[in-house]
Amino acid sequence: MASDLELCAMRQASTLAVLGLGTTSPNPPVGCVILDQRGTVVGAGSLRRKGEPHAEAHALDAAGGAARGGTTVVTLELCNHVGVTPACRHELIDAGISRVVIAVIDPTSRGDGPAAMLIAAGIEVETDVLRGEALTVLEPWLTRRCAVGRS
Repeated sequence: MASDLELCAMRQASTLAVLGLGTTSPNPPVGCVILDQRGTVVGAGSLRRKGEPHAEAHALDAAGGAARGGTTVVTLELCNHVGVTPACRHELIDAGISRVVIAVIDPTSRGDGPAAMLIAAGIEVETDVLRGEALTVLEPWLTRRCAVGRS
């Protein structure tokens, strides 16, 4: 169960996601917060524009070494593929994150789900944390992406 600090961080991540509205398409507007081992916010970020580093990368850059053993709180399940940017799943594993808290699982994930891959790497994962709040920002992107996928 998500702690009060993680719930607060998820609300902060959802607020950060709003910054990407209108600039990230066709990617989703995502927010991410990194907590250190004590639960202190040490990094935060959002996806700003398509082709730029993802929210997780911005948050990890801000956190630096303080991310090791910490928790990543993110509004949308992280990406699992390498494209213009590295796979965020791999970035979190390399940073030594011990727990990931996700609001919304990405129905458009490619290959094995990133959450399952994190668990296989020994990282604790919790999903559906404040999902409804995160969907306030993500719902238009999810609706459009899933409609395109059905075409």
